[in-house]
Amino acid sequence: MAIKLTVDKHEINDEIERIGKDILASDIFKRSFLQDHHFSSSVGEHQIHVARMSYFLAEVFEKAGASVDKEKLVKAALCHDLGILGRDHRFKSGPDCIHSHPLNSVEEAKLLIDDIDDVICDTIATHMWPLTFRRPKYIEGYIITLADKISAVQETTFPWYKKKWRELDILLNYGIE
Repeated sequence: MAIKLTVDKHEINDEIERIGKDILASDIFKRSFLQDHHFSSSVGEHQIHVARMSYFLAEVFEKAGASVDKEKLVKAALCHDLGILGRDHRFKSGPDCIHSHPLNSVEEAKLLIDDIDDVICDTIATHMWPLTFRRPKYIEGYIITLADKISAVQETTFPWYKKKWRELDILLNYGIE
């Protein structure tokens, strides 16, 4: 059975802005645009990429019959790398950063999200799996883990594609069939 999915990129952007309004307006999120990440983007841009990709993947999972809490998914995506800010003086090494920044990101998220719960915390804390050994407990965690890897590969491998990636032209204009 083929799944037909067409998602409007503007709808995704509108939902991310609606759900993440307070996070996007926070000082720490604004500062996240000042730190480079994955060679061709900033931490802030990356978190928005992950939120967009996560929302898109949630639509795919829901079409296949899964239940995904997109509000929690977007909030977690927008906070998943806040704990990496100040990476150069905060962590001793790359492996230390890989293992520590997810838990630091949870602490930052607790300052920004009034209704934070175990789904959001676990999703943020486990987004580096399988590089870290703690596996996600919830579908939202698996979605963000996948979206994070797709976004990181895209940002690292195709910096020339940055403008198109920001708009998610290929995925969102053509859908999946």
